[in-house]
Amino acid sequence: MSPQAREKILSAVELALGFPKRDEEILKGKSTGEVHWLNPSAPWDSVEKELSALSARFHRIEDTGQLRDLLGSIVEEYGVRSALMWDHPSLEKLKVAQFLDERGVRRVDTSDPEKFRIEAAKADMGITAAEALIEESGAIVVRSSREMPRAVSLLPPVHVAIVSWAQRISTIWDIVPLWRSWLEKEGRLPSAVHFITGPSRTADIELTLVLGAHGPKALHVVALPEELISLRE
Repeated sequence: MSPQAREKILSAVELALGFPKRDEEILKGKSTGEVHWLNPSAPWDSVEKELSALSARFHRIEDTGQLRDLLGSIVEEYGVRSALMWDHPSLEKLKVAQFLDERGVRRVDTSDPEKFRIEAAKADMGITAAEALIEESGAIVVRSSREMPRAVSLLPPVHVAIVSWAQRISTIWDIVPLWRSWLEKEGRLPSAVHFITGPSRTADIELTLVLGAHGPKALHVVALPEELISLRE
């Protein structure tokens, strides 16, 4: 897909979200401005409230020691024996792989696509790094790549998403400038971008709600100080 075609798609998204109608100049690929990140010190009450309403759990922690304790409690709570995790610089900096090894949690190898496909369906937990957290809904934004397969956030019954305090945006309207920044920096958009608003849920014809029918049944969103993870430039 060409940059022009992607630009048309982004423009259509803007219009669907209620942005003012633009002229043909929008198709020339000009940026709509910088991403409006919220102040890291702003209250997190609304985020915690939204995630709780979505049957997800929010953890705002201060240091790597608390992260290790939290991951340890999650491993014990869900009886985690195997895990998927992204090959991501922030997870490497946090030494998540080392922690899993110390706890005897087997990490699924992502180097062999066929083996990964088979093993991914059996993993107990997936660990990812989010690109953003939307305050108005509590949704996290994750994107896919070769090093960050979408199966990690979609297949295991437990999903742990790491995000920094500096990665909050106010509303879904603020996501378009972030997409444009990816396009300008990398020359293309990711193969997939997911908005995750709590565990997978579905309901039958009688509206009986079931968690985890088509994806993770538990979501833990973990927010850490920016200096610990550097998830964005």
